[in-house]
Amino acid sequence: MIARLSKALSCAAEMEKILKADLDMDLNVPKFYVFFPDTSFSLDTVRCALDSAVRVDPALADLAAMGAGVSTDGMHVAGVPVGVDAWVKTFVAKRHGQSLLMSPN
Repeated sequence: MIARLSKALSCAAEMEKILKADLDMDLNVPKFYVFFPDTSFSLDTVRCALDSAVRVDPALADLAAMGAGVSTDGMHVAGVPVGVDAWVKTFVAKRHGQSLLMSPN
């Protein structure tokens, strides 16, 4: 989902609550990332933006405790690389190299 940070975080918080209430599932924190698709931001800048957004909205309290990761170049969505071209190409090249090493041929 691409949205303003406050809307994206509200959606994530709502999904977290629904998954827990309806399916007794918890978000996998090490895999929960907020992707800022602009490599001109530093990781410190996006971390501060995320922390500030979570602090000012009480509805996002559950997300505050999660310690979500941040990224400016890419992330995995259901195992698929999503992000800037260079990051995706590097990810695919690394995975392709690993699969060649694991290949029985």
